[in-house]
Amino acid sequence: MSSEITIKVLVFGVFRKYIDKGNVTVRVNSDCSVDMLKKALKDEIIKLNPQFEDVELLDSSVFAKGNHIISQNVLLTDNEEVCVLPPVNGG
Repeated sequence: MSSEITIKVLVFGVFRKYIDKGNVTVRVNSDCSVDMLKKALKDEIIKLNPQFEDVELLDSSVFAKGNHIISQNVLLTDNEEVCVLPPVNGG
């Protein structure tokens, strides 16, 4: 059985309308990858705001740690802080 870790996720862009304080803490298994965090974050956002309708945007968002984009298979550690960056467009 895996133990749990805590990840603080900072949200930007469209996700701020669902998490107005700008961050959410997510509890996940200790062997959690970014991809697994994305799924847990979706569940947490739905729990906080049942009107969450931007699942596709979350799926196409990237995660960053510090000043670096991190890949989906990176394993996270306890008390890390990561950012979820939605795709942007425009000109």
